[in-house]
Amino acid sequence: MPSLNEVQKQTIAQRLRDGVSIRTIATELHISKNTVLLAKKKINEYGRIIRRAGSGRPKKTTADENIQLANFIREYPFETVVNARQQTNFPASLKTARKRVHETELRNRAAANKIFLTEQNKANRVLFAQEFVNEPADMWNNVIFSDEKTFKSCSNGRRRVYRPPGTRYDERYCNKYKQSGRFSVNVWGWVSSRGRGICAIVEERLNANVYRRLLEELMLPSVIPVFGERNFIFQQDNCPVHNARLVSRYLEAQGVNVLPWPSRSPDLNVIENVWGEMQKYIYQNDFRPRNPLELQEKIVEAWETVTPGYMRQLVASMPRRLQNVIDANGAMTKY
Repeated sequence: MPSLNEVQKQTIAQRLRDGVSIRTIATELHISKNTVLLAKKKINEYGRIIRRAGSGRPKKTTADENIQLANFIREYPFETVVNARQQTNFPASLKTARKRVHETELRNRAAANKIFLTEQNKANRVLFAQEFVNEPADMWNNVIFSDEKTFKSCSNGRRRVYRPPGTRYDERYCNKYKQSGRFSVNVWGWVSSRGRGICAIVEERLNANVYRRLLEELMLPSVIPVFGERNFIFQQDNCPVHNARLVSRYLEAQGVNVLPWPSRSPDLNVIENVWGEMQKYIYQNDFRPRNPLELQEKIVEAWETVTPGYMRQLVASMPRRLQNVIDANGAMTKY
C-alpha cells in the first residue's frame, strides 16, 4: 500500500465510518481505489491503519521532531522551511523537512493580498452589511461604484505562504502588500450594473479640489445620461479626499445620494474586481510598457474589455458579499 500520511489515514477512517463509498474517498484524496481498499482491510483487521512490521525504510526523525517542525510553520506561516528547520533544530535534511511539512494539511501557496483591518474597521463593516444585506437587489442596480486605481509599469510578484486548504483569504495567511514600479498612471472610474462608465486618466495629484472638479466635469455628465437626473446612488470610499468638506458640500448641493461606505472595504466595491481583471489583461504575456503613454493606451484597451454581462454578475454578488462580511465578523472576504 502506498504511504499515507496521518491526515489521510484519519480521513479515510472517518469517511468509511460515515458510509462514504471507496470510489468517492479515492477521488477526494486523489489516491487509488486499491489504496482505500487496503486501508479498509487494515481497519477491519487491526482497528486502524498500520504499517506491516519491518516494511519500508524507517524514518530519520521522531514524531515529536516532526510535530515541532509542523507547529512552527503553523505559527509562522510566512516562514520558509529552511528557516523552520534551523529554528527547530530539525535533524534531517531540507528535503526531508519539506516532506514532513507536506505530510500535514499545509500547502505552500501564493498568498492573497488583503489590506489590514482594525477591530473598529471590522465592526463598522458588520454594521454596514447588516443594514444593507436585506435591501432589494434592485437597489444595487442603481449604485454607481467608483474608485481610483494606480497602474504600475510592472506587476508585483507574489509572496508564498504555508496554509491549510480552503484558507486562502483567512487574515493570517494574506500578504500585506506594498506597491512598487518605475512609473505609474493614475485613473478614476465608475461602473454599474448597466456596464462600464468612464475611466479617466488623472494627471494631477488628487486632492479635494481636483476630485471635486472630476465629479463636476466627468462623473455627473457621464452618469446622468445613463440614469437620469439624480436617479442613482453614488458610492465612494472614505479616503480623506472623498470626505473633504469641499467635496461633501458639492455633492449635497447637487442632490447626489451618497452611500455611507465603511472604511477599508475594497472587497465590497465591485470596481475592485474590474481593476483586477484589467491588471491581468495589461500584464499578460509579461507586458512591460516603455513609457507612461504606452501604459495609458493599454489601460484604455483593458477598459474596453469590461462587458455589461460581467458588470451585472458583479453587482448581483452584493448581497453575498455583505453576508460574507457578517459571517466573517467583519474580516476581509474572498472578494
